Amino acid sequence: MLTEQALSKAPATRPGDVQARKEHEYPHLMIDTETMGRCPGAVPIAIGAVPFSVDRRETGPMLRVHVDLDSAMAYDALSVEAGTITFWMRKSDGWLQLQKSAVPLKKGLSLLRMHLDRQCGPSPKVWARGTDFDFGLVLRPAFEAVGRGLPWSYSNQRDHRTLGLGRPEHDGTHDPVADAYAQARQIVDASGPVRNLLS
Repeated sequence: MLTEQALSKAPATRPGDVQARKEHEYPHLMIDTETMGRCPGAVPIAIGAVPFSVDRRETGPMLRVHVDLDSAMAYDALSVEAGTITFWMRKSDGWLQLQKSAVPLKKGLSLLRMHLDRQCGPSPKVWARGTDFDFGLVLRPAFEAVGRGLPWSYSNQRDHRTLGLGRPEHDGTHDPVADAYAQARQIVDASGPVRNLLS
């Protein structure tokens, strides 16, 4: 079970900030999102990103970005599902936490791109647990809405599910950093065929 104590031991950034580290250090980046729906163009209200190295068996500085909902709703290409609003409002503490340190969508996406560039270099493998959702339905439309493309090559996208490792355990708090960290650690700690495939 991934706990707050375990997360606190990992290198972390402050919300909406990028921690300086040696450039081009990690060849992989795990991303997870929390969104305002499951449809194409769903607004991402939180993004977590964790760089990692399989060879060194380590994860790097984590990025947490909370996106201001009003700023995202200004883009016609992005959408919100009513049921998801209800879900988040019922989790009042979680909603307040997400919006407390929120930044405009364009700045949030720029922070993600900067973190990728600083930690991973020009050609990283970028992971999600379900690239069709996090990348295809959420981040690609968001980047396009602000006039940019995804800051990584489609050919470098990787899906955590294809490794057959199962869903990692965590505390179920809908925290994209916790999810991304758990998934990255699962790959880093893997052995046998999985490790040989990625090394």
